[in-house]
Amino acid sequence: MIMKTIAGLCLTAGIICSAATAQTPYPLATDRGNIVYLEYFIDNDPGPGNGISIPVTPGKDIASINFDANISAIPKSWHRLYIRARNAEGGWGLCTYALFDNVVIPAYPNASSVANLEEMEYYIDNDPGMGNGIKIPLPASTDQNNLTIPVEISNLTGGIHRLVIRSRNSLNQWSLTHISIFENAASKPYPAAVTAGPVTEMEYFFDTDPGFGNGQPISFTGAPDINQLSLNADIAGLTEGQHMLYLRSRSFPWSLTMAVNFNYGTSLPVTWLYVRGERRQQLALINWATAQEFDSDKFIVEYSRDGREYISIGEVAAAGNSSSSRKYEFTWNGLQPGVNYFRLKQIDKNGNFSYSGIISIPFVDRNTAPVLMPNPVDKNATLLLPPSFEATHLLVFDAAGRTVWQQSIANSNSSHQLLQLGSLQKGIYVLQVKGKAGHHTIRFVKN
Repeated sequence: MIMKTIAGLCLTAGIICSAATAQTPYPLATDRGNIVYLEYFIDNDPGPGNGISIPVTPGKDIASINFDANISAIPKSWHRLYIRARNAEGGWGLCTYALFDNVVIPAYPNASSVANLEEMEYYIDNDPGMGNGIKIPLPASTDQNNLTIPVEISNLTGGIHRLVIRSRNSLNQWSLTHISIFENAASKPYPAAVTAGPVTEMEYFFDTDPGFGNGQPISFTGAPDINQLSLNADIAGLTEGQHMLYLRSRSFPWSLTMAVNFNYGTSLPVTWLYVRGERRQQLALINWATAQEFDSDKFIVEYSRDGREYISIGEVAAAGNSSSSRKYEFTWNGLQPGVNYFRLKQIDKNGNFSYSGIISIPFVDRNTAPVLMPNPVDKNATLLLPPSFEATHLLVFDAAGRTVWQQSIANSNSSHQLLQLGSLQKGIYVLQVKGKAGHHTIRFVKN
């Protein structure tokens, strides 16, 4: 099976690597010459220059390119295709990324007779049975073209999911209409890199990129991993206000190591002591305290379902000027089943603002399903259980349907369970929660 025609690939020699929306903005780079080489790889990074070559005519801007990617030898599941470029100076960057499903859907036979479509529905991941999906409004017709379908994904966990749409005609015959996969994530996951050699050079700069090797050098002892590095950055000559400090390292090639925003020459409007949150019945109680405030105006309380996209849900007036600790609280009646994320946006009287850290409040009641947090999972996770579920046993299945982990629950009335999942390999799994009244499945990603 060959996947063809990946169109719309835009490569610019000045900035080879495209930035995901959740990343810190990278400064504009200087012109690095033509793009001279392209390659692709699937899932696992073989290292720069070791991918499969893509024929390309050198140029500073490659508007589109078509090529054949051989996927005949990879397993029948979803995969990630990565394409990257190298410019004339030897600089590499990730240019584009695509998610695809290596599953051949057999051709559906023509119907013996044509009948009006009377019902359409969709579901995500788990089939609830014919007629039990989420209904899609449509007029009676034998053919539906250009149908726009809003799909609710706000309660989905992060990771890869499969969307299935099917229809029923007036003869009460069901058929598969559409199947696709999508990734519920704000940023593009980059594959694990090959083992890196020792870091041989580090440098820093402010705001504007002077070019690789032209920043201020940092003294350190070379090693594959640099931890707890102390840096005295020379800020002489900076104007008062907001600035970006960039640090990067080189083994081969160069890479952005860290970027941080800081305020220079002006007093911080607020010094935080803490930000906390807890659930009280159906309410979220957010409380925080400051050690001192200077020209502070107000606090905006922001809420998110996924920890990435936030909306404002209220505001609290600030003290203005205070040299002693001040305490605040905010109550909100809008908790959703699962994990709820909150943060504070502090705004001073000049319009400048800063954010607090992010806090989370889990919410599981008698009418909600079990919730796994966090998802994706690194090593350990917590399973939140509604009071009525009475869970007795936990099973984890891999993509092939094999049982790879299980755990019994001694106390069926427990509201939460700790899951030690560090032994699992990276990948996509399904957690099955068995209870006295039935069972529930949760798809999760293991990092």
